[in-house]
Amino acid sequence: MAAWKSWLEEARPQFLLASLVSVLVGASLAMYEGFPFKPFDFALATTGALVAHIGIHAFNDYSDYMTGIDLRVRRTPFSGGSGVLPSGRLQPTHVYYFGVACLLVVASIGIYFTVTVGLAILPIGLLGIAIVYSYTSHLARVGLGELGCVVGFALWSIGPYLVLTGGYSLSILSTSLVSGLTGVALLILNEFPDIEADRVGGRRNIPIMFGLKGASRIYSFVVALAYVWLLVLVITRILPLSALLAFVTLPIGIRVITLVLKDYESDEKLMKALRLNVIMVLALPFLVSVGTLIASFR
Repeated sequence: MAAWKSWLEEARPQFLLASLVSVLVGASLAMYEGFPFKPFDFALATTGALVAHIGIHAFNDYSDYMTGIDLRVRRTPFSGGSGVLPSGRLQPTHVYYFGVACLLVVASIGIYFTVTVGLAILPIGLLGIAIVYSYTSHLARVGLGELGCVVGFALWSIGPYLVLTGGYSLSILSTSLVSGLTGVALLILNEFPDIEADRVGGRRNIPIMFGLKGASRIYSFVVALAYVWLLVLVITRILPLSALLAFVTLPIGIRVITLVLKDYESDEKLMKALRLNVIMVLALPFLVSVGTLIASFR
């Protein structure tokens, strides 16, 4: 039982909601555009996204333990890894191969969709696998981690859309940016508590490269851009008016921005900002999906 609990902690299921709401964005857009819902294909695509996210966690924990980052972090509910490797409950090589197994599952799902949907799935599948494997070990060490995050979250929306529709469109490429922006907003703020440990461990992320003050401004810009971009999507009729339901989260976004800009050095205020940020970045794409689905049934 203890071993299973450790593996569950390694998977970090509480973080998987971020990839799940991104999947919903793509699927709801496909339905809004009149494509039939395919339960099995949707379930399989969702499984692929969740397993890929678990794989990122595994490779992240392995890399951070091997570089010593996980031995220096101040662990919080939002950052600092799962803690299973520093506690000795799992072996580093086992966690690494767990990540590899996740990639094999994702690749198998990708092969299935390549056969049933077509070769169009291949580019995003290969790109997604590359991001999962290289995010912590390479991208986050050369200042490209946040860019990889934007692309990765966008792919979690594009994949289900492609599976349900059989092709790409300007609508999904533009709408997926909502997922990408909220995903990177989650990442940037979660990097704040780990800045010193990440610096010693050789990472180059936005808080390290720009400092906490600069990172707080970049974070605020990303959040503001997510709302502005959603408004643009509605004005251009890519998304229905009901997708603006997501704007009920705007007061939360404004509150987080205020906290981050004014009190980024306060541990107490930062923890409050981190909690509110999770609510905002999960609720915004989820409500975009709900609003889009509502319009699809009219």
